[in-house]
Amino acid sequence: MICAGESYDVSLPGPPYQYEWNDGSTEAQRFFSEAGTYSVITSLNGCESTETFEVSITPLPEFDLGPAQAICSGEAVVLNIDLPGAAYLWSNGKTTKQITVSTAGTYSATATLNNCSFTDNVTVTVSQNPAIVLNGPDAMCDGETGQITASLGNFEYLWNNGSTQNSISINKSGRYSVVAVNPETGCSSKASIQIGSLPQPGVNLAETLEICKGKSKIITAIPINNSKLLWDDGSTLTTYEIAEAGSYAVTATTTCGSVTKSIVVTERDCSQTLNIPNSFTPDGDGLNDIFRAVGQRIKSFKISIFNSWGEIVFESEDIREGWNGSFRNNSYFVESGLYPWILQVEYEDGYIEVKRGNVNLIR
Repeated sequence: MICAGESYDVSLPGPPYQYEWNDGSTEAQRFFSEAGTYSVITSLNGCESTETFEVSITPLPEFDLGPAQAICSGEAVVLNIDLPGAAYLWSNGKTTKQITVSTAGTYSATATLNNCSFTDNVTVTVSQNPAIVLNGPDAMCDGETGQITASLGNFEYLWNNGSTQNSISINKSGRYSVVAVNPETGCSSKASIQIGSLPQPGVNLAETLEICKGKSKIITAIPINNSKLLWDDGSTLTTYEIAEAGSYAVTATTTCGSVTKSIVVTERDCSQTLNIPNSFTPDGDGLNDIFRAVGQRIKSFKISIFNSWGEIVFESEDIREGWNGSFRNNSYFVESGLYPWILQVEYEDGYIEVKRGNVNLIR
C-alpha cells in the first residue's frame, strides 16, 4: 500500500538472473505508481519461479486552505481544515483543525490520514488602517468660518456632518469626526478633532506635581484660545522650570479677561529600582508561578518574551501583569526552557532604560 503520488520500488539481483514481468518488462529494478497485481518470473539455469504481489493506492487527504487572505490591522482570519479522522499540524505548531491568525505571513498545514499526508499553504496579508491627521483651528468664535482637513491621499471620507470631501467648512465650535477608507484595501480609521470656543481665557496646568529632591523639572502650561501667559516671576513662556517645593501660579489673559491657576509642588526621594527574576515554575502550586518584573518609580513599561522561533509568547505594558507560561495568555502552555525577553522602562525622572535577558521556565 502506497500513498498517491508515491511509488513502490522493487530491486532484484542482476545477472545471471533473468526476469519476465506480466507487463512484458525484463528489468531487475522496477517502480510501480499505479494500483494493480504484478507478477514476475525469475529464471536461472533453466529453473523458474513466479512471485505475485498487489499494489494498492491510498488517496491523499487533500484539502484547500483557499486563496490568499487580506485583512486590516486589528482584524483576524480563521483558517480551517475539515477532514474527519485526520491529524493536523500547522506551521505555528497548532494541532487543531482551525487556527485564528492576525499577523501577516504564509501559513501551512499538513493533514495526515491512513499514513498519508498532504500539505497546503495560504498567505495572509495585513494592511494598515489609514493614519488620519486632522488639521484645523484650535478655537473659533461661533459664527466664524473655519476649515478642517484630513491630510491623507485619495481616500474615501464620511464626516459626522454628512460630507464626503477630505475637508469641511465649519461655523461653530465642537467635536468633528471623520471615517477614512482606503479603497484599495477596504481598511478604515476614525479620527476626531475638538474645536474650542473663543474668546474665554484659559490655561491647562496640572494642579499638583511631585519632583525628586535635588532635581528640577520643566512643566508646560497649555494656553487655551491663544491666551497670553504670565507666571508670578514675570516669565511669559509656556514652559517653566521648577527646582523646589512650593506653589507656582500662571495667569492666562485674552481680550475677555484673565484666569489664574496654580500648581502645588512637593518633593520626594526618587530612588528607582527594577528587579527581574531569571526563572519561574508555573506548575500551579502557588509558589513562583508567575514571571514578572518588580520596580519602583516607574512611569512606563513594556516587556516582550519570545520563543526560539522568534514568536512573541507574551507581551505587556503593565508591570503588574506577569507571564504564566502560556502562549499569549491562552490555554496552550509552552514547554520548559530558556525564553529571551526584552523590556523598556521609563522612570519617573525621564530616564529610559532597555534591558535584555532570558528567563528559565521550569515545569
